[in-house]
Amino acid sequence: MSQGTRSPNTRRVVVVGAGIAGLAAAHTLRSVPDEGMPEVVVLEASSRSGGLIRTENTTQGMVEWGPEGLFATPPMRATLGDLGLDVITPNTSSSGSMLALGGRLRPLPLQLVRGSVPPPSAVVDLVRHGVLRPRDVLRILAEPALSLRRRPPDTLASTYSHLLGRRAMERLMAPFAEGVLGAPADRLADSVVPRPAGRSLLMASLRSRTSTASGGMVTVVGGMSRLVDALAEALDVRLNTRVITIHQAGDRYEVVTDDRVIDADVVIMATPPPTTARILEEVAPRVSAALATVTMTSSAVLQVNAVRSDGSSIESFPSGGWLAAPEENPLIAAGSFVGHKWPHLGCPGRVRVIIRRPDLLSDEDELLIARALDETEQLLNVCTRRDTAQLHRSQSSLPMRAPATAAQIQLAKAALPPSMHLAGTAETVVGVSAAFASGLRAATAVQQEATRTAGRSGGLLSAERSGNESGANSQQQKQCQ
Repeated sequence: MSQGTRSPNTRRVVVVGAGIAGLAAAHTLRSVPDEGMPEVVVLEASSRSGGLIRTENTTQGMVEWGPEGLFATPPMRATLGDLGLDVITPNTSSSGSMLALGGRLRPLPLQLVRGSVPPPSAVVDLVRHGVLRPRDVLRILAEPALSLRRRPPDTLASTYSHLLGRRAMERLMAPFAEGVLGAPADRLADSVVPRPAGRSLLMASLRSRTSTASGGMVTVVGGMSRLVDALAEALDVRLNTRVITIHQAGDRYEVVTDDRVIDADVVIMATPPPTTARILEEVAPRVSAALATVTMTSSAVLQVNAVRSDGSSIESFPSGGWLAAPEENPLIAAGSFVGHKWPHLGCPGRVRVIIRRPDLLSDEDELLIARALDETEQLLNVCTRRDTAQLHRSQSSLPMRAPATAAQIQLAKAALPPSMHLAGTAETVVGVSAAFASGLRAATAVQQEATRTAGRSGGLLSAERSGNESGANSQQQKQCQ
């Protein structure tokens, strides 16, 4: 095996994983002024960067197999601008969502799609559309008083059943949990949906004056993979490079791949928890043990072109998509009218559905496609063009934030060796913007660490390490100091 070499007097940061979090961390570190810029190497085991982000140009037009968009948080917008990437907002007539319940679609308030409790006026509308009963609304109105009682952390299902009532939890929060977060509400921690400390959810929804456009959903012109390509463009990304383990060598690390050992001052782990646990088993056994407890969930995405049974365009649906009520045990957890929602895709009749049921994901592709198309046609009253159906599976792709997971991640972070950081799914974040923010945090921690190190060493630490790599003996190192 050959030893990776570096430029003299330059710190090297090795980022393991070229998903959006790893790329964000590497891009940020490479954007500092020249005098403080470290050498950054990104190692990716697969043949492509981007993780779950995957844009494909097919005979049916452009297809997003991973996230179809992102929330335009201020850091995300700033980076998109710096990279020269244009963005598109969804079609204005597709801003709402619906609930698949009782064999038909029922309107949902936009707040529910984002995991928030809607204001009372929207809750009353849910009664009109048959989602809730009048007594369910009365139960929800008791939430401000119940919020004053402190409860220990629990599952999303338990906490929101307490706050809103069982029926409201099943119809409002459980569809969001399975359709967006990828796991049942009774297996997710209540912390996955942020709550205002010491405040009522209902009162917070009344006080909130944030517009739906602020920090709203956008997608990248030309496909989400353009974001990946732009972040990776100026980086040293080494694809098909599997990291086997990491050794600690004094105050440095040796990152062992299939064919070489790469010397590093800093390591950022931006790989899924099981992969991170395997790589860190020797160098950080407590971190490895904590991350090994994280459960990963799988899914499949099916896209197909469709028209309504009466011959009208599928664009006539007054929403961007739907979430399914888990109580009815549907095959499809969520769906999106992507062709109408994102006109730039060039296929107005395209529907995208997400399948998460573990008991059916083991089916062969042909059977899974047939079942999903049958359910789609029945629910939407559409005719699908079955020859356009395309299926993409994501095995063990999303971390499940169970009640114990947050504590395990905190234990893992506390047990990290010096100059080692977690980012992205390694710390169980979900979503493009959240993963991006996680990568920024890791890069900021590395920069702060470098500043402290430079202050303690008088700027000579890198020179000493360069002497180590060139094979200088201990006496020569002392002379260098």
